[in-house]
Amino acid sequence: MRTQIKIRFLLLAFLLPLLLFTAGCDTGVNNTPTLTPTPKLDSAPKGPGSLALTATARATPNATTCPSLGVVSPAATTGWKTYQDSAYHFQFAVPPGWKAGKNDGGGQKFEAAAVFPQGVPFPFDATSKLPEKFLISLNISDSPFDLANDNSWKPESGTISVGKTQATLYDRSSDCVEVNSVEVDRAVVAHIAQHDYQFYLSSPFSNARQDIALFLGTLQTFSA
Repeated sequence: MRTQIKIRFLLLAFLLPLLLFTAGCDTGVNNTPTLTPTPKLDSAPKGPGSLALTATARATPNATTCPSLGVVSPAATTGWKTYQDSAYHFQFAVPPGWKAGKNDGGGQKFEAAAVFPQGVPFPFDATSKLPEKFLISLNISDSPFDLANDNSWKPESGTISVGKTQATLYDRSSDCVEVNSVEVDRAVVAHIAQHDYQFYLSSPFSNARQDIALFLGTLQTFSA
């Protein structure tokens, strides 16, 4: 009897560690970590008005700012040739590489003279689409030139010299779409020797600083 009990005890002592080892393998527990996929974040606007905001953002173009020409000083006029008008007895200096001629555009306010780069066909009428030109218009009507009340023109700060007369320079630059295609316009009105004169400049943006300097130099030499 004692021998059987001893045999059972030894058998149990042998089988118990084996059962515990087998049970640990069946649990499926191991040292390999389980990776959980990271959810993707939705960056679209949320809340009321989100659809409208998205549509507006897509439809709104990038803002375009018209480049500034800055302050332009008159060109030195030493050595420039002088143009004289025999009908109205005014004169002014013509920049090198440019030429001047009488240009009667007709109407109440007509162009008495035009200044333009050499190589341009002349004469031309008031509707000619020249990229660069100065026009000097003499008012022969009772209605004065009035840039101050024209919303398409804005005055620049300070004054400029038209001969011995101080006058305001006005700016009418077209909207900036492409820098090289922007037309830059400047105009001045001055009352000289019993007449109202309007001086007008048209220039492409690429040449604007140079042309404005020449224009201001021409105005300084004007006399009547």
